[in-house]
Amino acid sequence: MAQPETSGLSQVVLDFLRQAGEPVREAILYERVAGLAKPPPSAERFLAAVSHLVAEGRVRIDVEHELEVDDPAPFEPRYYRHLD
Repeated sequence: MAQPETSGLSQVVLDFLRQAGEPVREAILYERVAGLAKPPPSAERFLAAVSHLVAEGRVRIDVEHELEVDDPAPFEPRYYRHLD
């Protein structure tokens, strides 16, 4: 079960990933989720929520080591996908 401070945020992340139907890059996922969540989460709270979803096995993370994008800190070239 998600922690109370991230449970609503976790649901927004899951809903967005489910609707996307494809892997979403971390910085883009944060941008989209921040636009949907009320109030918008800090980057740290967002990363905690997605890390928790990965640990629960509800979301898969893929790291693209050779991707050359300049995502703002603290984001890295990671992709998230919803697992059914």
